[in-house]
Amino acid sequence: MSTNLLFRISKYPYQEAFLESQMAMAGSNQSKFMEDMKSNRNHVKQMSFFTKIMVSMFLAMMILIPIQTFQTLEIARTYGVPNTWITFTGGALISIFMVVETIYLISISLFTASSFFSGETYLWLRTLPIKKRDMGKISLFAFFRGIDIQIYVIILIFPIATIIATQNILLMCLSLLLSFLQASFSFSLLVILGEKINRVLKINDANTKKSNFIRIFVLSLYFISLTVVMIGIMTLLPQIPAMMFAEDHFIVTDTMNHIIRAIPYPFNSSYIITELFLGYSNSSSLYLITAIIGFILFILVDWFLFKKALKKLELASGEIKLPKKVIDDTKFSDVSVRRTTPVQAFFNKDKKLVTRDMQVITGVLLPIMYGFFGGIAGGMDYMVFSAAFLIYIFLKTESNGGAILASLPYKTRDQAKAKLIWPFILTPISSIMTLGIALLRGEFQDYITTEIMVYRFLILVALGPILSVLILEYKVRMFGKLKYKYVLDEVNKSNSIIKWGILIIGALALHFLIFIGSENIFESYGIQGLALIFIPIEIVLSIISYYIFNRMFPK
Repeated sequence: MSTNLLFRISKYPYQEAFLESQMAMAGSNQSKFMEDMKSNRNHVKQMSFFTKIMVSMFLAMMILIPIQTFQTLEIARTYGVPNTWITFTGGALISIFMVVETIYLISISLFTASSFFSGETYLWLRTLPIKKRDMGKISLFAFFRGIDIQIYVIILIFPIATIIATQNILLMCLSLLLSFLQASFSFSLLVILGEKINRVLKINDANTKKSNFIRIFVLSLYFISLTVVMIGIMTLLPQIPAMMFAEDHFIVTDTMNHIIRAIPYPFNSSYIITELFLGYSNSSSLYLITAIIGFILFILVDWFLFKKALKKLELASGEIKLPKKVIDDTKFSDVSVRRTTPVQAFFNKDKKLVTRDMQVITGVLLPIMYGFFGGIAGGMDYMVFSAAFLIYIFLKTESNGGAILASLPYKTRDQAKAKLIWPFILTPISSIMTLGIALLRGEFQDYITTEIMVYRFLILVALGPILSVLILEYKVRMFGKLKYKYVLDEVNKSNSIIKWGILIIGALALHFLIFIGSENIFESYGIQGLALIFIPIEIVLSIISYYIFNRMFPK
């Protein structure tokens, strides 16, 4: 078969693999996901496209790092900073840029990549008269379709940054070559890690402890890497000039640069670009030898990983021998019945989903990861989004098991109480993490004591639970109103865009109101003024939310 035909055929296994990964991510909301697919034939295609666009936009944002690095290199050379130090700092900064690219691509695409190795993606293709060699190509093309836009962005953003900052065509062409090797390296690494994750995860065996742990690990890896990338970019960009003009540049020697330059990834490429930017006259014969050695080693490592990735993709599309299942007789020697309250029962139901449902895992991890962003002020206003996200995620879980709940004599009040336990626990944890990180970094020691920051935290921490109650009441009022009562399910879906728009705008307004208001009051009137204003506001909001809760969900 022609390569063009094989590429067209690869569209179908790619869509199947992407669908499989989305079904696994949907967890308890698979029925809702299937309904969306039924109502919109292009639902999966649109999800795939928007996922690629979002990842690519984030990758493209990192173009600022090499641009500012090149600009600072030029300024440092003008002011007579030693070439040894310029080479070291420039190479280190561009190396960080390349590593961050790879980490983000892998973390955001790892779970989808693992679905290509489940075995079921190519079952129907094996019934067709397609050669084994062609099946390997189809597998390669299908995998590439999943990250094609991201790979193109990785290849192009560094050359674009180079031409913008240097206006040097030769340097841009070399950057394009090195970016191609970087993209190939990232692609191969993603394939290898995706296969290893699938080997342990076993997507079809979704309820084992091992697969649940890996799912949580993958989501944690994603949020941690996303957080590291965000913090890295925000922290690194302002520090680039300071690093370049540091006074302790004498600690770096030419010998150290020669050794680092010979390391294939990620230093060789970054050092070559940096030293060519400084000019050929600054390059010695030893530089050429170490640069060539490192470049050849990088090509060999890249080629080895690519061949290994191709082998794994060929095996994924080949025949898989399924292990024989051994059925053991299970005997119950003792059965105990444990009584619990309705609120605890609903909470335990959601707690089980935390290890099985990818959306619920996301809902639990995201507010915790918010604790890594910003200082103490950022932690307080992030509670608005943490509360809204937790309520949204845990209310969606009620679509699972609806037939069973319909036959039980439960009160919606107990169900709502169980949902509120999560933001009551997680939003303060997020703020505590933010406070701890800010204090460890010493951000406030120059003008604010630790005691004052703790008092400020205690004053504002109640906003998270209070806002979570108000957000739950709003969502139930808009989407769950029946003739004589309120339910947590979405039964009134008319004008949903307007309803969600009001909620989002309201959350943003609260976000800026809390952030700007608390900052201005604290700077103008101190901790006493903040307490005198915010504590009465919190008391009034608590009374209002409690009154509304009792009216909507009577005892």
